[in-house]
Amino acid sequence: MNISEKEKKIIQSAMKLISSKGFSSTSIQEIAIESGISKGAFYLHFKSKEELLTAIFHYNFDSIINNVKFFEGTSLPPREKFIKQLTAFCESFLGHREFMVMLAREQAIPLNTNIKEMIYTKIFQMYSFLKDGLLAIYGPDIKPYSWDLTIMLEGMTKGFIKTMLFEDKNIEVKQLIAYMMNRLDSLVAGMQGEQPFISEEKAADIFHKATEYFSQNGQSDKTLIQQMKSMAKELEDSEDVLISLEVLEAEILSDKPRLPVIQGMLYNIKEVDALKEHSKLLINMYQLKL
Repeated sequence: MNISEKEKKIIQSAMKLISSKGFSSTSIQEIAIESGISKGAFYLHFKSKEELLTAIFHYNFDSIINNVKFFEGTSLPPREKFIKQLTAFCESFLGHREFMVMLAREQAIPLNTNIKEMIYTKIFQMYSFLKDGLLAIYGPDIKPYSWDLTIMLEGMTKGFIKTMLFEDKNIEVKQLIAYMMNRLDSLVAGMQGEQPFISEEKAADIFHKATEYFSQNGQSDKTLIQQMKSMAKELEDSEDVLISLEVLEAEILSDKPRLPVIQGMLYNIKEVDALKEHSKLLINMYQLKL
């Protein structure tokens, strides 16, 4: 999200007020005064307080993610790279203290469909980042437990950030990350031989249902496939595409959908121009990497 310096000032002023007074008790007039502009000038940048709220979420999430992505292109060893990314992640959240306090202080913030979908997307991005980092460090042996470890690491990270949010003293984030990595080593060592609680299939099913729930247009996978079948019938060479869609539909409707089959069928059709947008929705819905 590209914002001007003036909009950045408005966002920061709004967060300061909302974190202390609450969203519903903060008026546009107060935000304008805090920003050093007139109320009329406010509306040149944001149409409403709700639009400003959406911008606040985008601004904070994008800033945090960009700080983590800074290390993606480096050639550091996996563990060292992950430690730096986790450190940047925690420091970024603590650096956006007013945003975090704003969320913690007032549960009644009106989260519209766009914001809910954005939050879900960012949460999944965080899960993917943590899971990929764990696999890079500990290797394929932890793959069956990768989601369990991801959820536990996310819980540790979130819990410590909340605890430190109201700590006035300087926080030793590097010390915290070192402590968390030691706990991860213990968790990995203790999981060998156990059955995972959240398998790859169960995780895919959970994220699929969550994606459907938070989807802005509310379309289900079954609806999307029906639409794709109708569009495919208009293609000149539709036979192979329709077969892939029939197999895909049957797999999704089965009691235990197999992700490799779903992935294979979507791979067959993802480059069909008429079906690209629908294919992308299904790929995202099942959290596949194609």
